[in-house]
Amino acid sequence: MTAVGGPTTGDMTVKWLAPLTLNGSPLIDYSIATATDGGSFAAPVSVGKVLKRIVPCTGVSSCDFRIYASNSAGTSGPSNVATGTWTVPSKPTILTVTGGPAVGQMSMTIRTPPSNGGKAITGFLYDVQVNSTGAWTGPFAVSSTGPRTVGCSSTLGTGGCSYRITQSTMLARASPAPSSQEAGTCRRLLA
Repeated sequence: MTAVGGPTTGDMTVKWLAPLTLNGSPLIDYSIATATDGGSFAAPVSVGKVLKRIVPCTGVSSCDFRIYASNSAGTSGPSNVATGTWTVPSKPTILTVTGGPAVGQMSMTIRTPPSNGGKAITGFLYDVQVNSTGAWTGPFAVSSTGPRTVGCSSTLGTGGCSYRITQSTMLARASPAPSSQEAGTCRRLLA
């Protein structure tokens, strides 16, 4: 039995195996009991005959789960406990970076990843590399909703900036995504 944070806010994905024996009677359903942050278990809730379920979890850091199987002879004892913790969000992707809307700024389009680790995304952070060489600086905050404007301090006519983006939740920040680097050229004011 396993429990993993996500794929959506406040949920954990719980998976389990069918019992080795049903003692001659067909399965009626499974039930899941949940405990938050090491507390006591609530009453089991029926989830049908599936072996995987996305279950709400209100725990600050974790939830514990137990599975019960039922047939016409009764309900089994509890399974082993699976503890699910919230996980680091998967990496977002930079789709585009274009010059503007003002001098020294770039507009960025970001694709949010399919899993937030179970906690709401609280924002995005970016690192910047000026003229696409040298050290990365940051992290700097960027809006979690559009439009997204990021800084670029390049002063070269052919210069620009490279970016890498991460997302954060209340519990964790994803690692920078170097594979999602995008370069853009700063919009320059013409005299």
